[in-house]
Amino acid sequence: MTRPTDYEEEQAFEYWCRKIVKVCYTIVAVAFSVLALSWLLYRKLAALSPFQYWTQIIIPPCALLLVLSGIVDLLLRVKKIPVFAKIYITMILTLVFCIVVATFKTNMITMLVSFCVPVFVSTIFSNLKLTRNIYFLSQISLLVCAAILSHSVYRDFGIWLLPETLTASGILISAYCLTMVLIKFTIHNQENLRRAFDKQQDMNRRIQHDVLTGLYSRAMFNERLPHLIMESNDSKKILALAVLDLDHFKEVNDTFGHGVGDQVLKRLAAVLLRYRGGGFSAYRIGGEEFALLMTGYSIERAVKVCQNLNCIMGATYIEEIEGYVTFSCGVALLEEGMDAQKLFDAADAALYEAKNSGRNKVAVPQASKLRGN
Repeated sequence: MTRPTDYEEEQAFEYWCRKIVKVCYTIVAVAFSVLALSWLLYRKLAALSPFQYWTQIIIPPCALLLVLSGIVDLLLRVKKIPVFAKIYITMILTLVFCIVVATFKTNMITMLVSFCVPVFVSTIFSNLKLTRNIYFLSQISLLVCAAILSHSVYRDFGIWLLPETLTASGILISAYCLTMVLIKFTIHNQENLRRAFDKQQDMNRRIQHDVLTGLYSRAMFNERLPHLIMESNDSKKILALAVLDLDHFKEVNDTFGHGVGDQVLKRLAAVLLRYRGGGFSAYRIGGEEFALLMTGYSIERAVKVCQNLNCIMGATYIEEIEGYVTFSCGVALLEEGMDAQKLFDAADAALYEAKNSGRNKVAVPQASKLRGN
């Protein structure tokens, strides 16, 4: 599991913008159905003729909102438009919906409360500045729509227009305050989740990597080796394991101290990390003991790689000890019937053969020699 990137977050924002537009399409369909049903039920009581009702009350707002939704839908598909711009375009669409609803239904002042909707919808993006801007636009739009209602030909609001407008404005303010609390709560939780995620990632890195050298840890080696053996058996791909041990490392620690010993371990790790061969991975599995897993390497190639690495290490001057350090290495090839322990034991036996025969060399199991490998 990885932490979402900026690109992934932008993709998520675009996804929710498209979802909002889809909801707008649904609202248009619902509004058309409700208005048409209202006409069917109350057409005998309507002050307008059927033609006037359909051409003034039903078709214009629904057609306008449908066209606007289509335009925004198309704009959201344009890759050159920044994501933040797409978010504002989508939010303005929701605001226009409220304006249309409030102005076309000029006999219902309660529709002014609908301006709370864009403010609540903006919480999806958890952006305080966005919600603040949408709130101010909604408040201005509410007052403009109230002024339009004051000239309504369908209803005389009289002295009730001002208090009802103030009430709608107060509800909008309350909605804004509530959404700001919700957004801050969401941001706080997101920050906590990010910290927890980073902490978990750090713990995983500590488990997977050796803190001192930066190589993979013994735990990772124990997990990875059986997995690679299984893959090798399934794909018939060869697998080589090398186990290496720094020569005379105890003397380095005893003479120069463990701090210098740590620097020597880091130098060897740096040599191993510089190797860029495919299918190659390095692990620190003990104090001065390391392991190399090489997928697709023949025994000859694996031996050659280890010899080259030892030559590089032996040619690296270490100032702390005013000298050079080499390693001994045992290399074994995965054979039929071998499990992780048997493969490791074969490489470990070859390592001790290298150490007992003078150190600073790479050895293979006797069986491999006998087969001419």
